[in-house]
Parts: sequence; C-alpha cells; structure tokens
Amino acid sequence: MFSTPAVAGERLYIGSCAGVFYCLERKTGAVKWTYDVTQDGGNNFHGSMLVAGESIIIGTDGVKAGHVYAFDLASGAVRWKYPAGNGVSTDILRLGAQIFGAAKNGDEENILCLDLNTGREIWKVTLPLSRHILNKSPVLVENILYYGASDGKLYAFAAKSGKILWTKNLGAPIITPVAAAGEFLYTGTEAGILYRLNRARGEIASQFDLNGRPYQPAVMGESGEFVVLFVNWMQPGGELLVLDSNLAKVRWRFAAANASPWTIARPYYSNKLLVAGTQDGQVYGYDLRDGKTQWSHRVEGAARAFASYDGVCYVGTVEGKIFAIEQKLMLK
Repeated sequence: MFSTPAVAGERLYIGSCAGVFYCLERKTGAVKWTYDVTQDGGNNFHGSMLVAGESIIIGTDGVKAGHVYAFDLASGAVRWKYPAGNGVSTDILRLGAQIFGAAKNGDEENILCLDLNTGREIWKVTLPLSRHILNKSPVLVENILYYGASDGKLYAFAAKSGKILWTKNLGAPIITPVAAAGEFLYTGTEAGILYRLNRARGEIASQFDLNGRPYQPAVMGESGEFVVLFVNWMQPGGELLVLDSNLAKVRWRFAAANASPWTIARPYYSNKLLVAGTQDGQVYGYDLRDGKTQWSHRVEGAARAFASYDGVCYVGTVEGKIFAIEQKLMLK
C-alpha cells in the first residue's frame, strides 16, 4: 500500500496497490466492506483520501483507466465516480463544496475541480505532460491552488474558477508536491534544487542544492520552522533531510540503520515527532528539536504508509500488511 490510511469514527480506510479499497474495524482489523477498482480499469491508490460528511473520497490510477470515487463510509456504496483518464494519484483536497486533484491522461496532466456531492466537473486546466510523477499533489491555501508541473512551471490557480493567477518557470521538471507554510511555497525539481518561493507572486526567496533527487517535501514543527524531505528516496545511502524553513541550514541528516533505504511514502508529523520508515521494516520517531530518536519499532515488511489516531499507530507495508501498534509500545 502507498496511500495514507484514514480513520473515521471506529473505521479504518485503506487503499491497496492491488486495486482493492478496504474498510476495517479500527480496533480489530475485521473487514467491513471492500471495493475492487480493477473492475473499472484501475489498479492503484497512491494519494491521500478525504473524509467529508458521510463520504470518503479517493483517486485511483492505472494503465487502462482511473477514477475519483466517493464511497459511502458505512456501506461502501459508490455515491459517484468521475472518470479521470489514466487516473488521479494525488491527494484529494477540499474547499467548501469543491474538491481538487491532478490527473494524468495520455500526454496531458489535468488539474481538476469537482463538486464534492455529485462528482460533477466544475473546471479543468490541461497542461503538457513530459513525465508523470506519482503523488505529486497540489496544495490549497485559502482560495488558491498551487501545482508544480512537469513543464518546469509552478502554477497558481484561483480555486473557484481555475484562472491562472501566475506562473514561475524553475527551469527543470518539478518532481515533488508543493508544500506551503505562511507566505512561502516549497518544491523541488529534477535538477536537484529545492526552492522556497513567495506565495503571492511566485518570486524565488531562496534555494538549496540537494546534490540528489528530492522527494516529498513537507513543512513541520510547531510553527512550521522545518522543511523535511527525502533525497534519493528508496536508494541505498538515501537521506531524510531536515532544513530550516529559510533553506539556509541543514539541521539534521537521517540515514537509516543498516543502510536500509527509506521506503515510507512521505515523511509524517505525529505527536510532535517526525516519523519515517525503511525497507527492513524499521519505523522511527525523531524529535525535530534535537534530532534524537525518541522511539523505533520494527514491523514485518517494508514500511510504506503511516497514520496515528487515539494512541494507536497504523503502519502499512509494501507487502500489503497493516499493523496497529499502541504508541506506548513504540520504544527504542
């Protein structure tokens, strides 16, 4: 599994890379319902899902086809599904009654805005696609949607209408999601540069040469004072890098024990700790203030997805197992 699990009440929701969406009892793991998207041409779930009222909304992708689905939380009935070309591998974002994602369709990438309740397309902007990167999600701040495209441009869209407010050409394909904190945006390019840009106008405020391929930047800390990302993810010697938010200084470099590559789908922030996991199943909780390991726990398989709720950590693996672990047991 790749998609981050979601908790709603006493249920746990999981999208697997075998094309099956699961609803489980949160405390026991018992299966309540499933839906197999391969019947519709899909194969995978990669982006994070959205819980909205009595629905859970998630995108799927595949070689043949992909959709955005709205499932009934209790029964698994499909409330609506939107055909999205080769599919949506990004997070699903929400603004009021609008939801957003990015879809691949042949040699195009489409930025989508759909109606939350019906799945009706409200607007779509089509951009040229030179390379498809999984889970390269947009970010929504107030009424503006920001997206880094494979044409090397960072786009700002008016969320209500899809109007392009500004673009900034970064000179190389953008291969990471966009992260936001305060007045700034963060994104990384295929050239190995992490950028901090002014959110209002797209001007470059600072940049950092990573000397490697960036993956999944996120802004963390109690006041958004750290930027966290992987460099050379899933490769031997790859690092989990923590920088100051102004990109002026590297605070910490985390290399997993036994040279095991980082395999977690994204860095997570849980209970004031940075959480990441490796191919050999080790999951770590790091204190961003001093860089020290506060806990670690090993699971069976390569750690890929993480969620926490009500004192329980849920760890999903590449091999398709999910583990529920009491946080008090996750000790060094």
